[in-house]
Amino acid sequence: NPCLAILGHCGYHRELLVQNQYGRIGRLTIFAHGVSGYLKMSDSFRLTTDTLKNDTTVRDQLTRLRNILSPDAHILLFSCNVAKNGFFDNKGTDFVQELSNLTGATIHANDEYTGDEDNSSWFKTVDWSLDIVATPGGEAGGGGSGGAG
Repeated sequence: NPCLAILGHCGYHRELLVQNQYGRIGRLTIFAHGVSGYLKMSDSFRLTTDTLKNDTTVRDQLTRLRNILSPDAHILLFSCNVAKNGFFDNKGTDFVQELSNLTGATIHANDEYTGDEDNSSWFKTVDWSLDIVATPGGEAGGGGSGGAG
């Protein structure tokens, strides 16, 4: 996957090669495990609200992603609860907002379990709706059950 390669160990020249070969990316869809403010893309690649805000390496790598995203790009995070806020924190919406600010893309994320609605029950909602939306420089918000903003 050229996008993940750019986030890893590749330099600026690789970014230009990807952009020249594939053009700018308008929509990047990510399916990954998640919980509030946490995205696990592999055993060795995880993003958290804390790393997005404080890890210089992660911040630099995600900022470089702007070089291959179109100016009006959207990133779709199909990940359970990644945008869900806790009772006493906003780490879910903080996560998607910081990701939007770093990449320059509009982020769409779920604050509920992600998947087939047939798996819903009285104690959990499961759907494919990406109810929380964050735009660069904005404030993440939406109409999901976890609250936002």
